[in-house]
Amino acid sequence: MPETEKKYFYTAEEMADLQIAARFYKLDAKVFLAMPPEFLVKVCNGIGAERFSKIKREAMTLAFKRYEVCAAIHDLDYFLQVGQKKADKKLYNNMLKVWKKDFGILRFFRPTARVEKRVIIPAFYLAVSIAGSSAYTEAGEEKKEMEEKNPVFLDK
Repeated sequence: MPETEKKYFYTAEEMADLQIAARFYKLDAKVFLAMPPEFLVKVCNGIGAERFSKIKREAMTLAFKRYEVCAAIHDLDYFLQVGQKKADKKLYNNMLKVWKKDFGILRFFRPTARVEKRVIIPAFYLAVSIAGSSAYTEAGEEKKEMEEKNPVFLDK
């Protein structure tokens, strides 16, 4: 499919909503919040690597909807090549912030909250830490490609 016909996972409006969520949760997202949503739609692909089918990414994004904004920030960090370990750790910390805010004080009494903190979030982190190296490399290649097509798309 030619680049002009490429369908993005998000619309600019959905990306703007994720930026609002990042502010609400007070996530580590300074660069994410500074980027125009029209740019972010080209970089953020939902939960899961770009090589996954769109239906698989849609299913994962729906299953982990609570952490969708964290994944979008992570996608941008991979694209910007901030360092895989740094991006993965930031994802983990942002997920904990969302978890704390969503479950509030009841997080200590709700089995669902305990499972998310002890199983879901660490599993998510482990998955990106182990399997994310190829996605990190692919994101770097995508960035290089975009820079070659439009050298001023990002300030250096």
